[in-house]
Amino acid sequence: MPADKMTEALLDIVVEEIARVLRLPPKEVDRHRPLAEIGMDSLMMLELRTTVEDALQIELPMMSLSSGITPADVARRMHR
Repeated sequence: MPADKMTEALLDIVVEEIARVLRLPPKEVDRHRPLAEIGMDSLMMLELRTTVEDALQIELPMMSLSSGITPADVARRMHR
């Protein structure tokens, strides 16, 4: 799969999980807005991290979910 398609697929997964945690429709999650501004607190970010790691069998360092990171940033970091 080409890199841009892989990043987009990962972004879809991240957005789905953020929407689930926040109990929002996925279309309401802004892919380029920081997680904290979307409404995620540190416990929600930890839940996101755990769910994504379990689903994709990857390690996502908690520091990668630091302040100012957007869903698109998370997907790009997962692709690396």
